[in-house]
Amino acid sequence: MHHPWAHDPTLQKIYEAANELQPKLIVQIGDLRDLYGYSRFPTNPNIMSPADELDRGTERASRMWQKLQRAAPKARCVQLLGNHDVRASKRLSETLPECKLLAQPTMRALFEFPDVETIHDDTEELFVDTAAGEICFMHGHRSKLGDHARYNQMSTVVGHSHTGGCVYLRQRNKVFFELNVGWTGDERAPVFKYGNQKLLKTWTRGYGWIDSRGPRFVPLP
Repeated sequence: MHHPWAHDPTLQKIYEAANELQPKLIVQIGDLRDLYGYSRFPTNPNIMSPADELDRGTERASRMWQKLQRAAPKARCVQLLGNHDVRASKRLSETLPECKLLAQPTMRALFEFPDVETIHDDTEELFVDTAAGEICFMHGHRSKLGDHARYNQMSTVVGHSHTGGCVYLRQRNKVFFELNVGWTGDERAPVFKYGNQKLLKTWTRGYGWIDSRGPRFVPLP
């Protein structure tokens, strides 16, 4: 999502899909916020102040969960954390570690929403039992599709690389998959200038969907 830099037309299509498909489980896979102002890389304070980014990110993230819950009122909703979500916490640990404990309630509140389960540890996975077996949901930290599932030796859903897709793997008689759910950010936003190319990026907007027919990435324009 990378709020407040999400792509609104993509989010609208996701709300419509949730309303049509009525999922039992909705997982935001992490990087709910971008927290550009707290990056360890050089930033431009003229783009948006950290305070404004927090306010706008909070407003947009809250509105996102409200719309998803209205679209699919019976769904279990889970919020994971990604590497961007912990940018501020890591900067605090590096520069003023003795104050981290005092700031922890404020940090946690950034990712808590009514009727949404939040896993506040960005290294913690969510495991879900399904008719097809157990599935691991995690933000991820590797770039190559299939690396997480191969390491976990189980079906895994990730989103770290921003590049959607699905691959099946086999280990002896066990078949499992990795589903990368892509992303919903707006690559035209000035905070996404990193990368090797300016216009032609591999990032793909969309969402992941799993049902009795299996996992798939649904690309959105």
